[in-house]
Amino acid sequence: MHLFKRAAFLSCFGLLGSCTILAQILASPTPNPSVDGDWTLSFQDEFEGDELNSENWNYGFGWGMNSRSFEEKNSPDNVSVADGKLTIKFGQEEDNFVSGAINTKTADTPFAQRYGLFEARIKGTCTTGTINAFWSKSLDESWPPEIDFVEIWKGGMVANTIHFEDGKSGEETRDEGFGCSSFNTYATEWTETAVRWYINGEMVYEVTGDEIQKLNDNGQPFYMILNTHIAPNKHPWLGPFEGGGVMEVDWVRVWTGES
Repeated sequence: MHLFKRAAFLSCFGLLGSCTILAQILASPTPNPSVDGDWTLSFQDEFEGDELNSENWNYGFGWGMNSRSFEEKNSPDNVSVADGKLTIKFGQEEDNFVSGAINTKTADTPFAQRYGLFEARIKGTCTTGTINAFWSKSLDESWPPEIDFVEIWKGGMVANTIHFEDGKSGEETRDEGFGCSSFNTYATEWTETAVRWYINGEMVYEVTGDEIQKLNDNGQPFYMILNTHIAPNKHPWLGPFEGGGVMEVDWVRVWTGES
């Protein structure tokens, strides 16, 4: 398990027109990104210790604790850090679906970034009726736009998607079982002209053209979210809910620059 600490990072907020540079000492050398390019580390959490780092994350979403379009009720009790991993637990308690979520917008040191490489090493769940998600949305909470760095659903299928004003573009890039059988590194490169998704260093999907212009029209930096949605009734295409499980995250890193 990695022993890196959060590196110095740059968080830029377009609405405020300012950037805050925060530096922390690294316990180990800077890691390498999973995608070749001219990259500078801007955010890092290796989930060391035994509690969530409040400088990096807060519980819930940028707008509040619970989702606006899914069925779960989130609680900090379902989020834990141990053995070098973040774990989000989900299940059913009486008549309620329960889960957890964390975000970088309402952290003690808020983080959001426009363009760059966003990556995490994740093992999802094979449980249907759920979505394990590593995603981002605009700092001003407008929706769309949205970039889904990775969604693991329908028994471990992997999907990569962007949402923009009048539609979305996405693709299931790995078959059932892939996203829940082992840890994989999911990376997304966001530029002025393209969004590219990578799994374990291999590019699996790309969107360019007018759809990227629509995504970027918002002009805002995006903040990050990790969570598990549950929605077998509102979104029956996910399949029936088959019981509880966990989403595990080894690390999250963000880089400025380009490939």
